[in-house]
Amino acid sequence: MRELLNDVSEEQFINQFRTDLTKTVSLPRKYGIPLLISSFFDADDDYTRAYQENDIPVFDSPEKAARAMVSFLKHMEIRERKTIVPPVIPDRSDPADRIIKTALSVGQKALDEFQAKQILSIYGIPITRKSWP
Repeated sequence: MRELLNDVSEEQFINQFRTDLTKTVSLPRKYGIPLLISSFFDADDDYTRAYQENDIPVFDSPEKAARAMVSFLKHMEIRERKTIVPPVIPDRSDPADRIIKTALSVGQKALDEFQAKQILSIYGIPITRKSWP
């Protein structure tokens, strides 16, 4: 063990820069949020190794870390999106069928506004009443 300055050994000097990362590496599990690190150091660095040993990704550039965060966000949005519920298709309605059959019997290829609003109304879809007689 070498002494550097004022009776401080090399080991004491190096140890003063070491930090306990126990609390830091526990954050993702404690709060259920992702944590990733951007570091220019490799696994020989104590901090980088501590993160990697605790399943915290370490990227070698800020750009790669930013892309990973975007991927995390997209993944979270997909996981948390609501399930698409298909719309309920109503049963056929005799009054609506009569309107369509009448239109077809006189050669109409499309319903006019009045007929279309009648059908929408039959199925409970809100309509404007302005053009109704």
